[in-house]
Amino acid sequence: MKELVQRSPVTAGCLFRVYKRAASTAQSINPTANPQIPSYEHASDRPKLEQPRPNPTGSQASAFDREVVHTAISSVSIITRPSTSGLSSKESPEHADGERSVPSAPAPMNHQDAALSPALSNALLVAFLVMLAAGLIGLAAVVCVRLRTRFFSPRAILARAAIRGLRRKQFYLEYQPIFYTQRRKCIGIEVMLRWRKSAYGLRGVAWCIGELDSSAVVAKMLRFIVTTAAAELEGIVECRTLYVLVTVPASYLKNDKSAAEMSTMAKAFSSSRLVLQIAADELPNALDEIANLRDEKVRVAVSDVRASELEVATLTPLRLEFIKLHRDVMALPEDDRIQVLQDIAEKARELDVAVIADGVEGLSQYHALGRSRIELAQGFFLGKALTAARLPAFIKRVNGWQQNAMSRRPQVDALAIW
Repeated sequence: MKELVQRSPVTAGCLFRVYKRAASTAQSINPTANPQIPSYEHASDRPKLEQPRPNPTGSQASAFDREVVHTAISSVSIITRPSTSGLSSKESPEHADGERSVPSAPAPMNHQDAALSPALSNALLVAFLVMLAAGLIGLAAVVCVRLRTRFFSPRAILARAAIRGLRRKQFYLEYQPIFYTQRRKCIGIEVMLRWRKSAYGLRGVAWCIGELDSSAVVAKMLRFIVTTAAAELEGIVECRTLYVLVTVPASYLKNDKSAAEMSTMAKAFSSSRLVLQIAADELPNALDEIANLRDEKVRVAVSDVRASELEVATLTPLRLEFIKLHRDVMALPEDDRIQVLQDIAEKARELDVAVIADGVEGLSQYHALGRSRIELAQGFFLGKALTAARLPAFIKRVNGWQQNAMSRRPQVDALAIW
């Protein structure tokens, strides 16, 4: 190859072009290589390739052509072998051979480094978008859960149905009589809230109020019960001496505003003697509230009482008006029923409180009350629940039947009077 180069400067120029293309190709393949690209101080030092000279031979080749060829061959060898990063510019092979060093051009930009910045930017952008999407998904999940709890849970659906029922006048009241068994006299009535809706009305309003415990709907329903009962019983003269029992959840009394409102409505109830009854299982959580109501001269009773739930020491300071038994007590077998009724009657005498037996559905249950010395009772055997329009006729019939019974004193075992 040296002989071929020495014959013609054109060949040297071609080799120089080949060297430049090989250098660029090697730089793209091996970016760590640092080729020595020749440069010239004056334009006159560059080979003039536009006007080829005659083909010289041997010694006729100029020193400049030999230098160009030697530089091209050395540069190609530098490109093809690994770079020696430990050598400085002064320790290059050209200095080792004692030849004139060719100043090196600035190293080209590393393509890998140039491509790293866009790739890193894309990766960071993708990570940010993934985190943003995860945050939005979590936020959407929380919002969906809260919306479901507030608008689509069974409790929320029931609350909306109750509000619609109050607005559409689907609720109405019925009154179940409470009898004094010794004289066969009606001494009070219990208010029963009814709902003209097949989906919830068959379960009973007590279940609905239990499901809607401590909500604003319960306050509206209790306000409806008290105000409606006061309006319906206002014109009935026979009901002025009766006790009117209204069930109130203990959780409703936990709120000071609700307790004050209930106390105000109870004091303003002039149609009859209003009595607020609270379930026995909720009684331990409302002792202070009941004491406050009693201090304000509001009558209070305890309902759904079993023998195990009746504690004399707890109930004595409350000064209760009535103790109402659970319906399951009357459904016990004969021997167990007599024993439980006697225990409850004995504790009630210690408290000086009247006992109301709920769920009297037959003759044997009615006789069990007499043997246990329990004087107040209610149930379908004695009288079913009535609307306010039927109460005057019912009370007149009871009073007339009572007067006839007192005059003739018949031997009657049951009070199937309606």
